[in-house]
Amino acid sequence: MLILDESHYVKNHKTRRWKALRVAARKATHVFLLSGTPTPSRVEELWAQLALIDRQLPSYWHWTKTFCGAKKSIFGWDVSGATNIPRLKAYLRDKMVRRKKSMVLTLPEKVFSVIPVKIRPKDQEVLWQRWQSINKELQSSEDSKLDFERKRIVSNLYHMSAHAKVDVAKKIVLDLYNAKTPFVAFAFHRVLLDAVSDTVPCIRIDGDTKNRQELVDRFQDGTYRCACLSIKAAGCGLTLTAATIMVFLELSFSPGEMRQCEDRIHRLGQTQSCSYYYLICTKFDEWQLKKIQRKEQKLFI
Repeated sequence: MLILDESHYVKNHKTRRWKALRVAARKATHVFLLSGTPTPSRVEELWAQLALIDRQLPSYWHWTKTFCGAKKSIFGWDVSGATNIPRLKAYLRDKMVRRKKSMVLTLPEKVFSVIPVKIRPKDQEVLWQRWQSINKELQSSEDSKLDFERKRIVSNLYHMSAHAKVDVAKKIVLDLYNAKTPFVAFAFHRVLLDAVSDTVPCIRIDGDTKNRQELVDRFQDGTYRCACLSIKAAGCGLTLTAATIMVFLELSFSPGEMRQCEDRIHRLGQTQSCSYYYLICTKFDEWQLKKIQRKEQKLFI
């Protein structure tokens, strides 16, 4: 019997981890995969996991053409789409058992709010206009070079948005700290993580952190009342139930990552309702929030 916890860590069939586990899965009589977020970012991530439990699964390319609208470009295959979702849901009924947290735990509610602070940096406006122009062009063509430029612009806008929010983020964090209520602040870019850790005393967990559990313990026992966390490095595996407030200074492009981050304070041991705040400042933030909401409708199948 092979049991894999947090199976979304094997979402990529090109990794050595997945290849080794596939050998083990073929030898096993029973294989179980456990995950709260089987599709962190896109439907394509299901194939690698399903291939471990279904020996009759169609090939990767056939599957992604059917359910991901896979198409070839000069930069390789694009498998980021989602197609034939009703058919996929029908297939998954025999493969996936969904157990919502409410079925096994009695936890307080989650309350979501947006902190709207309008910032319109001039240096972003030119890129934003170019991005909109490319979107219109791509509605009537499949120009791979334009699509690559669009993705590059999105990456630049994401970075620029983080820098534009530094002063606002510092004020919000300081206000929360002065309220003397433990809270967690998540961000993606280092510039915003630095803004938090330079403004208030806190624990900080990012990609360079070694003593994660020691820092968590110091937050849980009240030594610190602010946790400054990286979305990528600290979104999983931590219990921070001393806090009931979480502020996202930035959003992730992956709804699965967002849900994992939320669960750092909303988990076994939490006795109070949890409040979540999204800092939405720029046009890019507004677009990103809508994109995440659209993704959620397709991913949580």
